[in-house]
Amino acid sequence: MILFENHQRSINAVATILERKLEELENCLLRTGLSARGVRITHREDLPKEQIGKIQHAIDHLYELLNAFCSRYNVPKEMLSLQKEVRVKASFLWEDLSGATSKSFAGYGSMEAEINKVYNDYITQMIEEVNIIIEYSSEN
Repeated sequence: MILFENHQRSINAVATILERKLEELENCLLRTGLSARGVRITHREDLPKEQIGKIQHAIDHLYELLNAFCSRYNVPKEMLSLQKEVRVKASFLWEDLSGATSKSFAGYGSMEAEINKVYNDYITQMIEEVNIIIEYSSEN
């Protein structure tokens, strides 16, 4: 089968998006129960184990379909660098935190000095930890 390059790119993109979304779905199922950190966000375990099993079965079947789809349309395997992926995600996190200082609240009125200081201290500490992740993910 011969596909035009732009069709192949689109097919490759569909496969990549599907695999990423399947990973997100599986992570959603895995982040329930005792293994979830749940600092700010927790999932209510409102899916019975039987339904979770059925959902996991459907996800498994989707992976099988994705594999057949990739074989049929010659979608190449892609080896991603864990180092690069961690660094990129940490860099986005750094950006988000850097934009979250109390200066971003200016349009909402002033905050008390002590609240402002403690808030900025937390943000600064979080940025420092993200910098450590970026540093470790940049080493070779």
